[in-house]
Amino acid sequence: MKKALSILSIVLFLFSCTEKEKTYEELEAEVLCDVLPEVIPEIGSLFIPPPPPMPDSLQNENYKISSDEEFFKLVSVEKEKTKKLAKQKYKYRIGIIDTLRGIDFTYYKNEFPKHFNDFKPIFDTLDFRQINKNEVKNSTLLINLYGSEFLPHLTSNHNHDEHTIVSISRVVIKRNKDKAFFNLTKGGCVPYAFKIISIRKNNKWILKGIIKDDY
Repeated sequence: MKKALSILSIVLFLFSCTEKEKTYEELEAEVLCDVLPEVIPEIGSLFIPPPPPMPDSLQNENYKISSDEEFFKLVSVEKEKTKKLAKQKYKYRIGIIDTLRGIDFTYYKNEFPKHFNDFKPIFDTLDFRQINKNEVKNSTLLINLYGSEFLPHLTSNHNHDEHTIVSISRVVIKRNKDKAFFNLTKGGCVPYAFKIISIRKNNKWILKGIIKDDY
C-alpha cells in the first residue's frame, strides 16, 4: 500500500511539473513582455534635445563640432536613463494601441532575405487581434492600452501621460520557437517604423536587431 502511494505521489509530482504547452497568443505576449523593455531605449526616448542654436558666425567650425558632440552626449545620457528605468518594474510608462496589426511575413522574408533566410514561421500570415492588460502584466514596463481611435494621436506627445505611444503588429514566431519578428511604429513629432528581430536564449526573449524605416 505504501509503495503504491509512493508511486502515485511521484506520478502526480511529475505531472504537476510538466509545463502546459503555450498557445500562440501566449507566446506572442511573452515576446512583447520580454523584448519591449530592450526596444524602447533603442528607438529613442520621449525627449531628444534639439541641436543648440548656431552662433552669429556660421563659419565657426570649432563651435559646430563642439555642439554636435554635446548633442550626441545628451542623447546618449537620455538613452542610458531610459534603459535603467525600463529594467525596473513599472518605472517607465508606455502606451500600446490595443489592436495588434495583421502581418504578411512573406513580404519581409523576400525583402530582407539575409535576416530571414532560415526563418520558417509557424504562420506566414496573421490577422489583427486585440490584446488585453493581463497579457502584458509581466513586462517591467508600465503598459497602458489605448483603442484604435487613439491612432491619430501617435504623432503627438501632448495627449497622453505615457513616455511614448507605440503601435505593434502581430508577432511572427519561428517554428522551433527560437526567433521572432514584429513591426513597431513609435509616436512622436515624426513617427518611425521599426522592424524588431528577437531570439530566445536561456528561456527568455532578447533583442537581436532593429531595422528602421523612415516614413
